[in-house]
Amino acid sequence: MRHLAALGALALLAGAGACSSTPSAAAAPVDAVDPLIGSGGAGFRVGSANPGPSVPWGMVKPGPDTSSGIGSPVFYHDAGYYYPDTLLLGFSHTHLHGVGAADYGNVLVLPTLGMTAGKTTPPGYQSAFSHATETAEAGYYALTLADSQIRCELTATRYTGVHRYTFPAGAADPVILIDAAHVLYGELTAGHVDVDPAAAEVTGAIVSQSDFSGRYGGIPMYFVARFTTPFTSHGLWNDGVLADGATAQDGLTLGAYVGFAAGGTVEAQVALSFVSLEQARANLAAEATTFDDARAAARAAWSEALGLIDIETPSAADRTIFYTALYHLMQMPTQMTEAGGVYMGFDRQPHQADGFVYHSDFSLWDTYRTFHPFVTLVLPEKARDFVLSLVRMYEQGGAFPKWPMGIGEGGSMVGTPADIVVADSWLKGITRDIDIEAAYVGLRAHATGPLPAGQSYGDRPGIEDYIALGYLPADRHGGSVSVTQEYAYADFALAQLATALGKTEDAALFAGRALSHRNLWNPETRFFEGRLADGSWVTNFDPVTWQEPYVEGDAWQYRFFPPSDVAGLIELFGGAEAFMTELEAFFVKGKAQPISPALPNPYYWHSNEPDLHAAYLFTLAGRPAKTQEWVRWALAESYTTAPDGLPGNDDAGTMSAWYLFSAMGFYPLPATDVYVIGSPILTRAVLHLPGGDFEVRAPAASPQNLYVQTARLNGAALATPFLRHAQLTAGGVLELDMGPAPSTWGAGATAP
Repeated sequence: MRHLAALGALALLAGAGACSSTPSAAAAPVDAVDPLIGSGGAGFRVGSANPGPSVPWGMVKPGPDTSSGIGSPVFYHDAGYYYPDTLLLGFSHTHLHGVGAADYGNVLVLPTLGMTAGKTTPPGYQSAFSHATETAEAGYYALTLADSQIRCELTATRYTGVHRYTFPAGAADPVILIDAAHVLYGELTAGHVDVDPAAAEVTGAIVSQSDFSGRYGGIPMYFVARFTTPFTSHGLWNDGVLADGATAQDGLTLGAYVGFAAGGTVEAQVALSFVSLEQARANLAAEATTFDDARAAARAAWSEALGLIDIETPSAADRTIFYTALYHLMQMPTQMTEAGGVYMGFDRQPHQADGFVYHSDFSLWDTYRTFHPFVTLVLPEKARDFVLSLVRMYEQGGAFPKWPMGIGEGGSMVGTPADIVVADSWLKGITRDIDIEAAYVGLRAHATGPLPAGQSYGDRPGIEDYIALGYLPADRHGGSVSVTQEYAYADFALAQLATALGKTEDAALFAGRALSHRNLWNPETRFFEGRLADGSWVTNFDPVTWQEPYVEGDAWQYRFFPPSDVAGLIELFGGAEAFMTELEAFFVKGKAQPISPALPNPYYWHSNEPDLHAAYLFTLAGRPAKTQEWVRWALAESYTTAPDGLPGNDDAGTMSAWYLFSAMGFYPLPATDVYVIGSPILTRAVLHLPGGDFEVRAPAASPQNLYVQTARLNGAALATPFLRHAQLTAGGVLELDMGPAPSTWGAGATAP
């Protein structure tokens, strides 16, 4: 998902050059991570990854926010940092990962020498920097300010950002600024800051709003910044007016500065809370630490998290890409449970998280496809946390969200993807201990009619027309083809869930609606097209232009969706051969299309979600060798170790999860228990699952050996290119014999 408004302004380059040095093939997983991957890119290939430190799923993600100094498209800075930039604004404490909208970027900290009124705004306090002085590791980030030669180091705990600033020896008037009003392309609607020199603390309370949070009225945030060194001076500002020695300030463009003795090193720990200032203090007390201890703990946390999967590959680059993808996958959703188990709910009241960890920041339209199935397989307890968080949002906010951010609904994208996430986890046995009946009431509500008056989110716009006509008419609803297809896929998921729960009438109802996309198939053009309420087709159909009635895509890119109805798609095309001919053309045309930073590829385009499953459709149609060929091409074409090494916005780990699945050699079909076998690039992968290790062995895998010749599961011949969820979670060994030529293995098989 990404901003589309600035398509005419995409002239900046991706930022050439490699990121951190590529580790050897034997590097530990934590040392293989390069957080600079995905921090650059141009146009639609911007990855929106912030290289700042964090712990897995941490609430506070401090990181550098940068600027070009000459103006850049907004979406180049959706995560605050953009690799080609040359100016550092400072280090803020909240960031979204890999998304196409700017939010957070709260409580910015920056060291400087001397304080003047000119340093109360970004143009006055920003500093040049060079990548030559930059270090980015899992749990650690550092650079040197070119203007002052101050060394800046960051690490993190769950609730805090930990800073260390080393001022040049003898440097006069060391100062640290806290811009409490800093927000990524947003503003404050309320703010207050206090300085307590005796305690060496700066505290504050703000309400900020930006792209997502502005849609629900803003997000309150509280902070406590505690320093290890006594202040020699301090002050506050608002609206550019500097008040030396002041200790309290209200305002909307406010901040604080604190000064220290000449030279030396200063550490600071900044704790945040979404609940209260007292809770921010509790969060700080729970994780009070030194910089070195925090850095060591963050590294240990990442070592444990990344150790969930062991891999072998002759390619050091593939190892870096793999473990960086796994690292990126654990940046979001954000843990919102604070010290003592409290969290701020969608009703803007504090609640206790009993028996689970509450999270927010879910890019569900993206993540239901790959991210959530990956977590459900590899980290089922975390998947349970995610589903219970969505259930609490329904209970405390009135409906299941589409894009929950912070303490409210961001309202982005289409469909009701929570249906798919909840159903998928239940069908795979992850959430059998939750009150699924209560959750089902909420899922069914938005699928069967409009929500109650006053409910501000969670509906299916146009649901009455969808029920009455079997599709959304293009003369009444925007994005009608894409939304109809998303509703159909969500209904498929609800049909599977209703069947599992013994709700036979609902199962039949939703199974019927799961075929609604067929009502938009034009047999003359063999595309899904916009249809008016009277049944006629929208005129001036153009299959290669991003326009109504499609959402973030064109007719080609929605031609093979949803993946829940492959048999139906084959029938619509007139048979398997016709289907595969057109699917092959989709990829061939996409591969041949010149790469443009300003324009999306009109054919297969790995930079956006509607296509992600498409290569695996060949196997579902009986031609697994074609899946193997095109998966390998997508892996090689879309992922590198460079700053533009992601195919586009990572979309909260969606693209990373696609890579992880495909590199290991299998891929999920959400809302089912089926995985499609593809073509691994790793010679060995061991997933340490709760039920036992599941291992994929492909010792001959190489760029040349991309085709599966034969397969065995736990020593027995495997004739079909499919796995069931229970086969993976029970532990075992999948052996794939790879070769340079297509084989007949698995040909003609249909999914179980």
